[in-house]
Amino acid sequence: LGLLVNVFVFSVVVAKFQAPQSDLVWSQGCVILSRDGVPHLLMRVGNLRCHTLYSPRIRLTLLRRHVTQEGESYFRRDDLSVDQPATMSGIHTVAHSISADSPLR
Repeated sequence: LGLLVNVFVFSVVVAKFQAPQSDLVWSQGCVILSRDGVPHLLMRVGNLRCHTLYSPRIRLTLLRRHVTQEGESYFRRDDLSVDQPATMSGIHTVAHSISADSPLR
């Protein structure tokens, strides 16, 4: 019985350390403003981890409804280009330039 209790407690401790946690928090809103005359879409992401992230990959995807000339509709996925930070600790502002080749134009 003692061995069974030890195995159970050990498995609970291991499961606790292996459980994925949401350590990155995205803002619920975003803003569009002008930087050097070019409109930008800005949003923030917060790093709740106790350490710095090195070379994080940040991707923004726009999902919107598209209707073809034949009347077929589906959701199209467009990637938005963002500048990649070298490191991230604390709060980082993600910016997408709304230029002529942006899907938001």
